[in-house]
Amino acid sequence: MKNILILGLGLIGGSLAKAIKKNELEYRIYAYDPDKLSLEKALNDESIDVAIEQIETIYQIEDLSLIILSSSIDKTIENLELLKFIDKKTLLVSLASSLSSINDFVESEGIKNIIFTHPISGSHKSGYENASPNLFNQKNVIRVNVNDLQENQTHEIEKIWSSIGSNIINMSLDDHERFLMFT
Repeated sequence: MKNILILGLGLIGGSLAKAIKKNELEYRIYAYDPDKLSLEKALNDESIDVAIEQIETIYQIEDLSLIILSSSIDKTIENLELLKFIDKKTLLVSLASSLSSINDFVESEGIKNIIFTHPISGSHKSGYENASPNLFNQKNVIRVNVNDLQENQTHEIEKIWSSIGSNIINMSLDDHERFLMFT
């Protein structure tokens, strides 16, 4: 069983955790969210296995294969500042909808173990209480590989997306940002 960490248990992060559990994927899910009630709910409904109460303690989690950043753009950059020294074998996965400012930070810090996967799904509602294990089923996920990571490096996250029913579409960063301008 592999270990993953989800930073941010709102609608997107919570739905991803629920989908992984619903589809019985073999992952031990650690999660951090500043909203302790969201962590408590996720533990109670068994969407996550371990709640992280202090973000600084994530370095104590052994053998993390993925860290999924599922927060606002500003919070994602703040988390990347904390994660820039994480083991390079751990893949960082941003789920943000706008990538330019995050990519600017990634480039300035020399972070190479990151991939952007933007799920094209959502709801007019937000928060963990509205998370659904079916949110990504039959939905597209845009994959932007800014660092030309190899398939063996991105296999885990792509396996998760396809296992929960998502279709992966590859795009360049520029194409993604143009596409989002029109939506």
